Amino acid sequence: MIRKNWMTIIGLLMLALLAVGMVALSSDSGATSDPGEEVTEDDRSYAADYGVSVAEAQRRLKLQDDAGDLSASLAADEAATFGGLWVQHEPDFRVVARFTEDGEATVRPHIEDGPLADIVEARTATVALSTLETDQRTAMNAVSGLDTRSESGINVFENRVERDGFLRLDK
Repeated sequence: MIRKNWMTIIGLLMLALLAVGMVALSSDSGATSDPGEEVTEDDRSYAADYGVSVAEAQRRLKLQDDAGDLSASLAADEAATFGGLWVQHEPDFRVVARFTEDGEATVRPHIEDGPLADIVEARTATVALSTLETDQRTAMNAVSGLDTRSESGINVFENRVERDGFLRLDK
């Protein structure tokens, strides 16, 4: 009789531990911004890297997609003044868009009533991104006929074309 009671108690304890474990697992993966949305490793990594909840990580990662769409839209529609765009994660999360003139007025119609409306910051750029891209192609074409190897990129933070890597004469 005593043995039967102990077996029942042990069984109940194991059942309780299993229930606690399941609750712990569901609370970790259940912290989503959308109840139907699965938590990914990217969500968890972002949350850990930036000290935010998984739900906030999911929100920010979705906003990054929206920022990519905004960048494409600005490059197509505002090429004459658009200087580039990036997502800033710290000290606060925001999208920074650069323009050669009238940045606030230029970006506003692209973000009104959308998910980025409150987090886009317009800054001034000296040169439009389209001009930087043209300058980069011109520079790369100029060195392509030489016996050199060079790479370049556009630094939207500094609003300039930069030479990446090295320039070497191959003889």
